[in-house]
Amino acid sequence: MYVKIIFLLLLTVIMSKGQSADNLSDIYPQNNKPLYKESILTWKSTKIGSYHIYISENLEELTHANIKSPSYRGVVKKPFYNTAALNLKKGVKYYWRIDTEINSQIMLGNVNSFINPISSSNYHTVRNGLRNSFLQFNTLKFGRVAFLGGSITYNGGWRDSVMKYLTKRFPKTTFEFINAGVPSMGSTPAAFRLEKDVLSKGKIDLLIEEAAVNDGTNGNNFSKVEQIRAMEGIVRHTKKTNPLVDIVFLYFVDPGKIDSYKKNVIPDVILNHDFVANTYQIPSINLAKEVTDRINIGEFDWKNDFINLHPSPFGQGVYARSIIDFLETTWGEGKLMNAKTMSPLLPAKIDSLCYESGYLVDIDHAELSEGWSINPAWKPKDDKGTREDYVNVPMLITETPEEILTFKFTGRAVGISTASGSDAGIILSSVDNGPWKPTDLFTNWSKSTHLPWYFTLYPDLAKGNHVLKLKMSSNKNSKSDGNVARIRYFYVSGSKDSE
Repeated sequence: MYVKIIFLLLLTVIMSKGQSADNLSDIYPQNNKPLYKESILTWKSTKIGSYHIYISENLEELTHANIKSPSYRGVVKKPFYNTAALNLKKGVKYYWRIDTEINSQIMLGNVNSFINPISSSNYHTVRNGLRNSFLQFNTLKFGRVAFLGGSITYNGGWRDSVMKYLTKRFPKTTFEFINAGVPSMGSTPAAFRLEKDVLSKGKIDLLIEEAAVNDGTNGNNFSKVEQIRAMEGIVRHTKKTNPLVDIVFLYFVDPGKIDSYKKNVIPDVILNHDFVANTYQIPSINLAKEVTDRINIGEFDWKNDFINLHPSPFGQGVYARSIIDFLETTWGEGKLMNAKTMSPLLPAKIDSLCYESGYLVDIDHAELSEGWSINPAWKPKDDKGTREDYVNVPMLITETPEEILTFKFTGRAVGISTASGSDAGIILSSVDNGPWKPTDLFTNWSKSTHLPWYFTLYPDLAKGNHVLKLKMSSNKNSKSDGNVARIRYFYVSGSKDSE
């Protein structure tokens, strides 16, 4: 009994160091790591021979296994073994051993382990699927694909992998890809910049949209009502320009979402986004839940593998595999070859005030008093960070309290998009000669960055023409260094007739 325990302890030490028999190297996957790569175990050998494969859930059984044992999986001549035919359980840890046979002599291999990953399909909600984009790409041989989101979309990684997949999946199709990712921006900015950054480029065939991280981490500025109005607005606005467009919602992960799922609580932001997705029968991919579950079963960990909400290359690969698996499954070989395009009628609005007519307005539409001016190519005088389209561009600026700006518009919502740096102040607004109300332009990140931020000043206006007035307050946030407003755009939900 004691001998067996000592043997197993020694075996565990060997496994934890990732050692193997002398003739084997580069064993994949490494100990306790997930088996991706099409379910194929691989290794390299310094000697030519054949390889006896053992795989089992039971460490003790595998340790003592021989060719008559249940864990024996056969012999192969080349240094790889495809586990697909074994129908291994998903999310389960397996132990495996490679014994090398040379000239009828068998060299006992060391025991390794891998985790058979859970299936990404568990986190894919297909709903109406992606029939129209498949037919567009496969039949008409042209596709315009837009990626709309924040920094996780803006940065390279999963998006590059999806673009590469599409060009390989449809080799005779000419693709135009639009990267409309802007760091720090969630669903409300997306709804209002959609026309400028996406729809102005031409008819969109496939829109891949993500905002769950920024909507969930950007504070109380973007409430449940705001999120639903924005996400619904994105859907309706896009479908009004092309009723055949396919849309996919992605829900990326962050530490807050991991904490919620570990408590068996669905994050509010995902409930909000998915409410819109379900209403409009739009596919969604819950990568936040998928990553959490993969961490929970030991496939990888957050700190060392995924790193943070801006994923490491490894984390980008997790995202890409799931998204590509969804596309491949949805478009499965032959599934849609005889299908016809589907253009379902839009359902009744969830919220009559959704931002389906959202758009940006240039700052030169404002009427300025003496204390306001437009810097034609603003850039900060400090060393704080900036964002693309918010530096070396026209910026409407004031730091003089009580000087009034006037902006006339037609619509049911109005706001300002600002570069909110360390000197951002408190702005006072009034609509249609109503009372003045304060809005603090200083954000949680303003100390380090002149952060683009969207402030919806009046989200619930009556239909018709309105007049917005702005002036700086003499008060400021205690953390701010000044009383400055820098406005890049006005934004409006409504008619352009008055512009």
